[in-house]
Amino acid sequence: MAAYTQWYCRCDSCRGAWRVDCTARKPRIIGYQVEYRDRHYRLSEHAQVIKRQADIRRRYRSLNEDQIRADRARLHLRGTKTCRECREVLTLASFYQTRQSPDGLGVHCRRCDRIKKYGLTEEQHAEIVERTGGRCVYCAGPYEHLDHVIPKRLDGTDDPENLVVSCKRCNLSKLGSRLQDWWPRHFVEHLRRTLPVPTREALLDLLATHGIDTDELLRAEREAADL
Repeated sequence: MAAYTQWYCRCDSCRGAWRVDCTARKPRIIGYQVEYRDRHYRLSEHAQVIKRQADIRRRYRSLNEDQIRADRARLHLRGTKTCRECREVLTLASFYQTRQSPDGLGVHCRRCDRIKKYGLTEEQHAEIVERTGGRCVYCAGPYEHLDHVIPKRLDGTDDPENLVVSCKRCNLSKLGSRLQDWWPRHFVEHLRRTLPVPTREALLDLLATHGIDTDELLRAEREAADL
Protein backbone atom coordinates (compact mmCIF):
# COMPACT_ATOMS: atom_id res chain seq x y z
CA MET A 1 0.00 0.00 0.00
CA ALA A 2 2.93 2.29 0.76
CA ALA A 3 4.28 1.87 -2.79
CA TYR A 4 0.83 2.60 -4.19
CA THR A 5 0.55 5.74 -2.06
CA GLN A 6 4.04 6.92 -3.02
CA TRP A 7 3.32 6.37 -6.71
CA TYR A 8 0.10 8.34 -6.82
CA CYS A 9 0.49 10.80 -3.95
CA ARG A 10 2.09 14.09 -5.03
CA CYS A 11 3.03 15.48 -1.63
CA ASP A 12 6.67 16.34 -1.02
CA SER A 13 7.09 13.65 1.65
CA CYS A 14 5.95 10.75 -0.56
CA ARG A 15 7.83 12.03 -3.59
CA GLY A 16 11.00 12.31 -1.54
CA ALA A 17 10.63 8.77 -0.19
CA TRP A 18 10.04 7.42 -3.71
CA ARG A 19 13.14 9.23 -5.01
CA VAL A 20 15.30 7.75 -2.25
CA ASP A 21 13.96 4.26 -2.98
CA CYS A 22 14.70 4.58 -6.72
CA THR A 23 18.21 5.87 -6.02
CA ALA A 24 18.89 2.92 -3.75
CA ARG A 25 17.68 0.40 -6.36
CA LYS A 26 19.46 2.00 -9.32
CA PRO A 27 22.85 0.21 -8.89
CA ARG A 28 21.10 -3.16 -8.64
CA ILE A 29 19.05 -2.46 -11.80
CA ILE A 30 22.16 -1.40 -13.70
CA GLY A 31 23.87 -4.59 -12.56
CA TYR A 32 21.00 -6.67 -13.92
CA GLN A 33 21.20 -4.84 -17.26
CA VAL A 34 24.95 -5.38 -17.56
CA GLU A 35 24.59 -9.06 -16.65
CA TYR A 36 21.83 -9.53 -19.24
CA ARG A 37 23.86 -7.77 -21.92
CA ASP A 38 26.97 -9.82 -21.22
CA ARG A 39 25.03 -13.06 -21.09
CA HIS A 40 22.98 -12.60 -24.25
CA TYR A 41 24.92 -10.24 -26.48
CA ARG A 42 28.55 -10.02 -25.28
CA LEU A 43 29.07 -7.00 -27.48
CA SER A 44 32.41 -6.10 -25.92
CA GLU A 45 34.19 -9.33 -26.84
CA HIS A 46 34.30 -10.28 -30.52
CA ALA A 47 35.44 -13.84 -29.89
CA GLN A 48 32.47 -14.49 -27.63
CA VAL A 49 30.11 -13.10 -30.26
CA ILE A 50 31.56 -15.47 -32.86
CA LYS A 51 31.27 -18.40 -30.45
CA ARG A 52 27.63 -17.59 -29.67
CA GLN A 53 26.77 -17.34 -33.38
CA ALA A 54 28.49 -20.68 -34.02
CA ASP A 55 26.49 -22.27 -31.18
CA ILE A 56 23.25 -20.95 -32.68
CA ARG A 57 24.13 -22.34 -36.12
CA ARG A 58 25.09 -25.69 -34.58
CA ARG A 59 21.76 -25.86 -32.76
CA TYR A 60 19.82 -25.12 -35.94
CA ARG A 61 21.80 -27.70 -37.92
CA SER A 62 21.02 -30.37 -35.32
CA LEU A 63 17.28 -30.05 -36.03
CA ASN A 64 15.74 -32.73 -38.22
CA GLU A 65 13.51 -32.00 -41.19
CA ASP A 66 10.29 -32.54 -39.24
CA GLN A 67 11.33 -30.01 -36.59
CA ILE A 68 12.27 -27.46 -39.27
CA ARG A 69 8.94 -27.91 -41.05
CA ALA A 70 7.08 -27.53 -37.74
CA ASP A 71 8.97 -24.31 -36.91
CA ARG A 72 8.38 -23.01 -40.42
CA ALA A 73 4.64 -23.64 -40.16
CA ARG A 74 4.56 -21.99 -36.73
CA LEU A 75 6.48 -18.88 -37.85
CA HIS A 76 4.73 -18.45 -41.21
CA LEU A 77 1.07 -19.24 -40.74
CA ARG A 78 0.08 -17.83 -44.13
CA GLY A 79 2.85 -19.58 -46.05
CA THR A 80 4.54 -16.28 -46.93
CA LYS A 81 7.64 -14.41 -45.82
CA THR A 82 8.92 -10.85 -46.25
CA CYS A 83 12.28 -10.39 -47.97
CA ARG A 84 14.61 -8.28 -45.85
CA GLU A 85 16.07 -6.55 -48.92
CA CYS A 86 13.16 -5.73 -51.26
CA ARG A 87 10.46 -5.97 -48.53
CA GLU A 88 8.15 -7.94 -50.81
CA VAL A 89 5.84 -10.58 -49.32
CA LEU A 90 6.63 -13.79 -51.19
CA THR A 91 5.87 -17.49 -50.94
CA LEU A 92 8.28 -19.68 -48.99
CA ALA A 93 9.47 -21.29 -52.23
CA SER A 94 11.00 -17.91 -53.19
CA PHE A 95 13.70 -18.30 -50.50
CA TYR A 96 16.76 -20.51 -50.43
CA GLN A 97 16.87 -23.15 -47.72
CA THR A 98 19.51 -22.78 -45.02
CA ARG A 99 20.21 -24.45 -41.68
CA GLN A 100 21.31 -21.17 -40.09
CA SER A 101 17.85 -19.78 -39.33
CA PRO A 102 14.93 -21.00 -37.19
CA ASP A 103 12.58 -21.49 -40.16
CA GLY A 104 15.25 -23.07 -42.37
CA LEU A 105 14.99 -20.24 -44.94
CA GLY A 106 17.26 -17.38 -45.90
CA VAL A 107 16.42 -13.77 -45.05
CA HIS A 108 16.67 -12.61 -48.69
CA CYS A 109 14.54 -13.89 -51.55
CA ARG A 110 16.24 -15.77 -54.36
CA ARG A 111 16.29 -12.75 -56.69
CA CYS A 112 17.83 -10.39 -54.12
CA ASP A 113 20.27 -13.06 -53.03
CA ARG A 114 21.53 -13.51 -56.59
CA ILE A 115 21.82 -9.75 -57.12
CA LYS A 116 23.82 -9.29 -53.89
CA LYS A 117 25.95 -12.38 -54.51
CA TYR A 118 27.09 -11.40 -58.01
CA GLY A 119 27.08 -7.62 -57.51
CA LEU A 120 24.47 -7.03 -60.21
CA THR A 121 22.12 -4.10 -60.59
CA GLU A 122 18.39 -4.57 -61.04
CA GLU A 123 18.72 -3.71 -64.74
CA GLN A 124 21.55 -6.18 -65.32
CA HIS A 125 19.66 -8.97 -63.57
CA ALA A 126 16.52 -8.26 -65.59
CA GLU A 127 18.55 -8.32 -68.80
CA ILE A 128 20.04 -11.73 -67.98
CA VAL A 129 16.62 -13.19 -67.21
CA GLU A 130 15.01 -11.64 -70.30
CA ARG A 131 17.74 -13.08 -72.50
CA THR A 132 16.33 -16.62 -72.11
CA GLY A 133 12.73 -15.81 -71.32
CA GLY A 134 13.25 -16.63 -67.65
CA ARG A 135 14.02 -20.31 -68.38
CA CYS A 136 17.14 -22.43 -68.03
CA VAL A 137 19.24 -21.80 -71.12
CA TYR A 138 20.32 -25.45 -71.30
CA CYS A 139 17.02 -27.31 -70.88
CA ALA A 140 14.24 -24.69 -70.48
CA GLY A 141 13.80 -25.72 -66.86
CA PRO A 142 12.81 -23.32 -64.06
CA TYR A 143 15.01 -20.37 -63.10
CA GLU A 144 16.82 -21.50 -59.96
CA HIS A 145 20.49 -20.54 -60.36
CA LEU A 146 22.80 -18.23 -62.28
CA ASP A 147 25.53 -20.22 -64.02
CA HIS A 148 29.01 -19.00 -64.97
CA VAL A 149 29.55 -20.01 -68.59
CA ILE A 150 33.29 -19.76 -67.97
CA PRO A 151 33.68 -21.21 -64.44
CA LYS A 152 35.22 -19.12 -61.69
CA ARG A 153 38.01 -21.67 -61.27
CA LEU A 154 38.99 -21.01 -64.89
CA ASP A 155 39.18 -17.25 -64.30
CA GLY A 156 35.53 -16.62 -65.13
CA THR A 157 34.04 -13.34 -63.96
CA ASP A 158 30.73 -12.16 -62.55
CA ASP A 159 30.10 -9.95 -65.56
CA PRO A 160 26.55 -10.16 -66.97
CA GLU A 161 27.98 -11.51 -70.25
CA ASN A 162 29.34 -14.55 -68.38
CA LEU A 163 26.13 -15.30 -66.46
CA VAL A 164 23.15 -17.26 -67.79
CA VAL A 165 19.93 -18.48 -66.26
CA SER A 166 20.11 -22.13 -65.23
CA CYS A 167 18.08 -24.69 -63.33
CA LYS A 168 19.55 -26.40 -60.29
CA ARG A 169 20.07 -29.71 -62.09
CA CYS A 170 22.03 -28.26 -65.01
CA ASN A 171 24.11 -25.96 -62.83
CA LEU A 172 25.12 -28.73 -60.44
CA SER A 173 25.81 -31.03 -63.38
CA LYS A 174 28.08 -28.51 -65.08
CA LEU A 175 29.83 -27.27 -61.91
CA GLY A 176 33.35 -26.17 -62.87
CA SER A 177 33.45 -27.79 -66.31
CA ARG A 178 34.09 -25.91 -69.52
CA LEU A 179 31.02 -25.56 -71.71
CA GLN A 180 32.88 -27.29 -74.55
CA ASP A 181 33.52 -30.34 -72.31
CA TRP A 182 30.15 -30.48 -70.59
CA TRP A 183 27.77 -29.85 -73.50
CA PRO A 184 28.43 -33.17 -75.36
CA ARG A 185 27.51 -35.06 -72.18
CA HIS A 186 24.37 -32.97 -71.74
CA PHE A 187 23.35 -33.16 -75.39
CA VAL A 188 21.13 -36.24 -75.03
CA GLU A 189 19.34 -34.75 -72.03
CA HIS A 190 18.72 -31.56 -73.99
CA LEU A 191 16.96 -33.43 -76.82
CA ARG A 192 14.31 -34.71 -74.43
CA ARG A 193 12.76 -31.25 -74.16
CA THR A 194 11.37 -28.68 -76.57
CA LEU A 195 12.83 -25.25 -75.88
CA PRO A 196 10.79 -22.04 -76.24
CA VAL A 197 11.96 -19.74 -79.02
CA PRO A 198 13.80 -17.15 -76.82
CA THR A 199 15.58 -19.88 -74.85
CA ARG A 200 16.53 -21.81 -78.00
CA GLU A 201 17.93 -18.69 -79.69
CA ALA A 202 19.93 -17.79 -76.58
CA LEU A 203 21.34 -21.34 -76.46
CA LEU A 204 22.38 -21.29 -80.13
CA ASP A 205 24.09 -17.91 -79.66
CA LEU A 206 25.85 -19.19 -76.55
CA LEU A 207 27.12 -22.34 -78.28
CA ALA A 208 28.28 -20.40 -81.34
CA THR A 209 30.10 -17.86 -79.18
CA HIS A 210 32.11 -20.61 -77.52
CA GLY A 211 32.97 -22.39 -80.76
CA ILE A 212 30.58 -25.34 -80.42
CA ASP A 213 29.12 -26.68 -83.67
CA THR A 214 25.35 -26.17 -83.75
CA ASP A 215 24.70 -28.11 -86.96
CA GLU A 216 24.55 -31.41 -85.09
CA LEU A 217 22.13 -29.90 -82.59
CA LEU A 218 19.81 -28.62 -85.33
CA ARG A 219 19.94 -31.94 -87.20
CA ALA A 220 19.16 -33.93 -84.06
CA GLU A 221 16.25 -31.63 -83.23
CA ARG A 222 14.76 -32.15 -86.69
CA GLU A 223 15.14 -35.92 -86.38
CA ALA A 224 13.50 -35.87 -82.96
CA ALA A 225 10.62 -33.79 -84.34
CA ASP A 226 10.05 -36.29 -87.19
CA LEU A 227 9.74 -39.24 -84.82
